Amino acid sequence: MKHRIFHCVDRRDISDQRTQDRIWRCQQSWDQFYESGQLIPAHCWSYPRNAKDALGDPRPLPFLKDLLKHAMNQCKPEDIIFWGNDDNIIHPDLPNYLQYHLNVHGPCSIFRTEFRSTVPSLELSAEDFGKRSQEKHVGRDGFAWTKAWLEENWDMLPDTALGSSMWDVHMACIVRLWYGIKTTSANVWEQILPAEAPRGFLGHIAHTSAWLANQNASPANLLSGRLFKEWSAEFLPELKVTPEGNLA
Repeated sequence: MKHRIFHCVDRRDISDQRTQDRIWRCQQSWDQFYESGQLIPAHCWSYPRNAKDALGDPRPLPFLKDLLKHAMNQCKPEDIIFWGNDDNIIHPDLPNYLQYHLNVHGPCSIFRTEFRSTVPSLELSAEDFGKRSQEKHVGRDGFAWTKAWLEENWDMLPDTALGSSMWDVHMACIVRLWYGIKTTSANVWEQILPAEAPRGFLGHIAHTSAWLANQNASPANLLSGRLFKEWSAEFLPELKVTPEGNLA
C-alpha cells in the first residue's frame, strides 16, 4: 500500500542572516520531494499556542500536538505524518524508506546525521551518507507515524514545546515501548529496529544554537523534563531519570 506522506514542520521568520542561510541551504533538499509528490508540505507558520505566551518562556516555541493537529487535519487515517526540524537535510531515499517502514512495521524515529563542515553528496546511499557523520548525536530529528496511530495513541503523547530539551527522547521512548522495547540510559544512543530508522536519512549542519542557549531552567525545558519524568515513572519505572527530567 502506498501512503501519502505529509511533511509536518514548524516555520518561523529568522532575522539572523547566517542562520537563515544555513536553513535555506538545508531546505533546498526538500523541493524535489514536493515537486514529485513524494512529500506533501504541511508547514505551520501560525501557532495556536506558543511557550512564551502559555508558559512565560523567553522563546515563542510551538507545541508538538498543535503541529501534529495541523497536519492531521489534512490527512486520511492511512496517511503518514513525517515530522522534521526546519534545518533538516532530507536524503533522497527517505520517502521510499518511510513507505516501506510504515507498511511493514509501524512508526519510527530518525536520528540526525551531524556534519560540522562539508556535507557529503546526496548522491551517496543513505547508508554511506550516514557513515560520513562527523559526530554521534542522541537527538532525533524526525518521526513518522500514520494519522491512525497518532489518534490511537494521542493521550500518551506529551503536550510539550518543540525546541525544549528531552521531548524528542521522550517521543522516541514512547515509540520504542509500543514495540515492546524498553529504553535505558545506554541504549538510548543505539539505533534499534524497528523503532528507529537506520541512520543517514536526515542530515544536520552543526551550529551554536541561539534558540536553546542558556535556557536549561526555562519554563519550556522544565515542562518537558517534568512530563518525561512523570511518563517514565508510570510506564518505564526502571529508566533512571534525574529530578529535572533528564536521563541519569
